[in-house]
Amino acid sequence: MSKYATQHAKARANVRLKGTSITFRVREQQREKDAAGNIRASAPADTLAYAVETTDGAPEELAQLGLLETEAPRLFVVFDVYGENAETGTTAQWAGRTWSVRSVKPFRPDGVVLFAYVILSR
Repeated sequence: MSKYATQHAKARANVRLKGTSITFRVREQQREKDAAGNIRASAPADTLAYAVETTDGAPEELAQLGLLETEAPRLFVVFDVYGENAETGTTAQWAGRTWSVRSVKPFRPDGVVLFAYVILSR
């Protein structure tokens, strides 16, 4: 186990107390055949996390993405499972709305994601 697993657990507990849950949904692109030969898309996969909106925005990054700070929240995210991460192009359920993940900046001091900064847009 990574030496950062304890820090992940502490960060997760802290963000869970101060923030709220967020769900990232990834739709798998694989198609499978069932026993009858029917082709079916695999079920969506959810990644659960806890997040707080941060005000120390990244104006340069928002400008590069063509977004305004007032319409694109930047979140500090700690994933439920140590090492999980979000991906750009997926959707996220945050504050009762569905958002698109536009940017993900993970912090991984030993190669395993400890937390990430995520920018969402509508």
